[in-house]
Amino acid sequence: MNLKIGERLMHVLEAFRVWLPTASQDARRLAEEVREDPRGVLQSTAVRVGIIMIGGLTLVLIVYKAGIWLAPPVENPQTAEVVPFRVKCLNPQCEWSKAPGTVNFEIDFNDWPTTCPKCQQKTLYPYVCCHNKECRKWVVPKILEDGTKVCPRCGAKL
Repeated sequence: MNLKIGERLMHVLEAFRVWLPTASQDARRLAEEVREDPRGVLQSTAVRVGIIMIGGLTLVLIVYKAGIWLAPPVENPQTAEVVPFRVKCLNPQCEWSKAPGTVNFEIDFNDWPTTCPKCQQKTLYPYVCCHNKECRKWVVPKILEDGTKVCPRCGAKL
């Protein structure tokens, strides 16, 4: 198949080499024909195909730019260094024992319990929602001996 393409390319180059010496005469003849009948140029197939191709490329460019304007490409966001954690303090005198709060920690934070920013005691735990469809309560998880976290209300794994 490559041999056929190479042969065709050689034929095209040979035809161009043969046409090149007469190119200026052809250009002059075309200019004279255009002066005599300007509409005749528009009736030629080559000009019509060229106009259609330019129009098509222009239309594609307009649609592309309109698409970028209507829905700009999303840039990749930076990875979060700190994330909010919903927490509850187990100190009964702390205000976060009644209503949970939100604290920002590093994304890989896992040092529970930690110091509560309200009462300054090490009684702050994560506050999570139980995934059991009968329970669905927000709880402080109970950690078993093997390290698994369970809901203290229904016993489902968290």
